[in-house]
Amino acid sequence: MVMDKIINRFKYYLGGFLIGSIFVFFFFQNRGCSWLPSNRVKNTLMGKVIALPEAEKQELKAQGLTEDDFISFLNDGEIDFGGSLKDQDVYPKVYLINKEFNGKNVRAQFSLYEDAYITVGEILKDGEDIHRVENYTGWGDFIKFPMDTNMVYMDTALNNCLLEAFAYQKYDSIQADMLNTTRINFDQSNLMLPKAEQQLQFTDRKLGVVDAKTIWYLSKIFINKIEFEGREEYPCGLK
Repeated sequence: MVMDKIINRFKYYLGGFLIGSIFVFFFFQNRGCSWLPSNRVKNTLMGKVIALPEAEKQELKAQGLTEDDFISFLNDGEIDFGGSLKDQDVYPKVYLINKEFNGKNVRAQFSLYEDAYITVGEILKDGEDIHRVENYTGWGDFIKFPMDTNMVYMDTALNNCLLEAFAYQKYDSIQADMLNTTRINFDQSNLMLPKAEQQLQFTDRKLGVVDAKTIWYLSKIFINKIEFEGREEYPCGLK
């Protein structure tokens, strides 16, 4: 009798679990199943800043797509694990994602570097193979930040002086300006270093154009060097 009750309870539990899983799978487009390999990869990619090289912006336009369309690859696109470049200990790892737009299958690749805080995306042309790029050239735009309002920090030697120089009271305001205006100078960056360097340029509401050398440190974008017109007026710690 006791065993029958246990079996019945297990059946109810299993039935509820299956119904809940089906509900999540179909109604939340699989995004709630964080244990699935595809969602683990997407969450990792979305945990980085998404960067789009300038040449890719032209390709997006040529295919009638927007930056929001490009981001949507990470929401409900399908990862082709067989076609991805994900060899162990080889970077960047490159994930191939397919999505249909206006009845046509479009392919995109996202490069994941070992110690960079950016993920570089590309739209693949018809017949173009997925490929690794150790270091891009030219400029690229930041088109999406992770959902983290405290992602930007500065070297302590710059801290007090920068908060005085910039029109900010706290770092999330810096991040807000960076989100809207940041470009990455690939020519002056090195994504393959053990501590990858990303050279950025963004527009500050008070100082104008700012060039910043950054790294990924303790899960934050760490600014350790800046240049801007008139910086000699703020000599403390600025190098």
